Amino acid sequence: MLKILLFKVMKNKKLETKNIKTANLDWTGFIEGTKNRHPRQLTKNALFWVKNKGRALDIGGGALNDTKYLLDNGFNVDVIDIKDIVLDISKEIKNKKMKVHIMPIENFNFGFEKYDIIVANYVLPFIKPKEIKSLMNSIFNSLKIDGIFCGVFFGHNDFYKSNPNIAFHSKKQVSNFFKGYEKLYFSEVEKECLNYHGDLEHYHSFEIITKKQQPRFRKGSAALIINSKKEILLVNLESFADGYFTVAGGGQNSGESLLETIYRELKEELNISKEDLEFVGECNNPITFYFNKIIIKNGVEYSGSEKFYFGFKFIGDEKIIIPNPGEVRSYKWVTYNELKKYLLFDNQLQETLEKIKEFFGFKGKKLKIKI
Repeated sequence: MLKILLFKVMKNKKLETKNIKTANLDWTGFIEGTKNRHPRQLTKNALFWVKNKGRALDIGGGALNDTKYLLDNGFNVDVIDIKDIVLDISKEIKNKKMKVHIMPIENFNFGFEKYDIIVANYVLPFIKPKEIKSLMNSIFNSLKIDGIFCGVFFGHNDFYKSNPNIAFHSKKQVSNFFKGYEKLYFSEVEKECLNYHGDLEHYHSFEIITKKQQPRFRKGSAALIINSKKEILLVNLESFADGYFTVAGGGQNSGESLLETIYRELKEELNISKEDLEFVGECNNPITFYFNKIIIKNGVEYSGSEKFYFGFKFIGDEKIIIPNPGEVRSYKWVTYNELKKYLLFDNQLQETLEKIKEFFGFKGKKLKIKI
């Protein structure tokens, strides 16, 4: 109930804060002009949702006002900024739980699931457009599950919209950065306010607080199919580059068993029917991997795939195999020794070999299965 009430207060007040920004990129003057101010209200509100006060990251720490607030709340804080003056200010704070990294944000090693909260107030608009997507992926990966992000993006109606050194976004564009998050607060703010020089400016921004969700994996099935020559069936999908192959398979539809999924996928992709196959077995454990980006299927966001493998002997006539145009570019029967030429994605060869061993066994580099 308290969270709901806080959200309503935040929504009604639109997080009225005395935030400031600069278009001439005089960062040293900006930092000097904002020393010893209160932490931003967005940061204070974001802390309400943080479960564990362990490790925090302040991107574009500036005058370190948010950093000091995080330290006061018990966090170990990493700070990234490009200006040496930030290091000077940190020496005045004298807190061993703070580490300042003077470097371009893009060069920082974010790591994997390190942070309980990441604060990026009034810094993301100054990231080059071609680098922002990669940076947002790094931020996502470095947050722990249930970790909190808070930050600000500038809108197209902002006073500085003509400045080529600043990036501006629409509400939809900002929202798209946060697939895989639960949006706790997302507000468009447009008002007149004073900058740190005391000049009145029109202010347009998007303020957001989000929580990284437990990743959701789409279940799917894959088929390891061996023919009478002990060759393994691979497919080159239309979505792959030429030369990159995988075993046939796909995602599970609602109401299907995983075995039903693979029979359907084989029929759709290659025109292979259940009658063309002799069932060998199913894997004990699925292979899980993350997608390069969040995908949406039937309105559900997925971070990766959880693929279950099934083994078959092919007992049909090869003439019936017809790749589905638009989905499968081609198929190949390859020997065990040739797999390394075609399974070129990260970890793909090793994982496929493990499943072959699980289903069919091998001796040296030869399959032991009797056909």
